[in-house]
Amino acid sequence: MIQAVGWDLDDTLYDRNLPYLAVYQYMEENVVETGIDFDTFNYFYQMNSDIEFRRYTDGRASVDQYRNNRVLMTYAQFGYTIKKKDAILFNQKYEEAKEGIVLRPGAKACLDLLRDAGVQKFLLTNGPAQQAHKIDLLGLEDYFGEENTFISSQLGTAKPALEIFQKVEERLDLNPATSLYIGDNYEADMLGASNAGWQGLFLNVHHKEAADIDEQFVTCQDMEEVYDFFSQAEFN
Repeated sequence: MIQAVGWDLDDTLYDRNLPYLAVYQYMEENVVETGIDFDTFNYFYQMNSDIEFRRYTDGRASVDQYRNNRVLMTYAQFGYTIKKKDAILFNQKYEEAKEGIVLRPGAKACLDLLRDAGVQKFLLTNGPAQQAHKIDLLGLEDYFGEENTFISSQLGTAKPALEIFQKVEERLDLNPATSLYIGDNYEADMLGASNAGWQGLFLNVHHKEAADIDEQFVTCQDMEEVYDFFSQAEFN
């Protein structure tokens, strides 16, 4: 039984690799040519982003330090020392590329299905307050009202902490056992939701090995599979 469905934002409802690919290509052509393939660069960049985000969440780094350090750290791991102004440029180019983000193929159909079924929906994302601009760009205000949109920086805690899931429960009067959370980050989204007693749907867009995914979670490879799951789910 599912009474409420929560969504992650980055890499779940849209593919954030697309704007980062554009930034990576710009940096290769105009700033420093590393010759590193994008998938490898992006893997370490996202890992460093998670590290720096935790420092930001803990109050040990400003939002600018969080953004710049993840860039500097990634290039340093590959033996390249870039200047702070280059890290700032990287982030500026990302802001420009981000303006073109779109929903993943099939995401709108999933959201429409839930709306037509009368299912309670909410958005829970890690990140600074600027996440709200992405929500606007993607047209998600049509599906999640302000009262059903939660950004970690505004809650004072972040996934996978139990506290953030409990805060959402309290504000929306959710029953954990009948709440489903959908996300692409296994540790932050799935383990965080499970620890709160929620159900989890793992959007495995990063191709995690099946043997490393707990059987308690529904696993889908794309939005078409998510739609198929919703089509057969029991909603109340």
